[in-house]
Amino acid sequence: MRKIPCPEADELLGGHTQWCIETTLTDAYGVYGDPRVETTWGRDNQRLQTVRHPHYGQDAPGLEGDREPCEHYFWEV
Repeated sequence: MRKIPCPEADELLGGHTQWCIETTLTDAYGVYGDPRVETTWGRDNQRLQTVRHPHYGQDAPGLEGDREPCEHYFWEV
């Protein structure tokens, strides 16, 4: 597994309809720790995980964007 920058993750996902969601976790209100949204995409033997760090209650006024930069990880199985 290696960490990749946003543009590389966008390039991997962009225009490739064969990716499908394999797992997802959404805890936007921080019930189980700090708020996070994780999505793992899969195709053939490749996996791409995206982790976002939204503010608590992302829909609250004045809380646009995320608390921290997103993270992307790529690996082959």
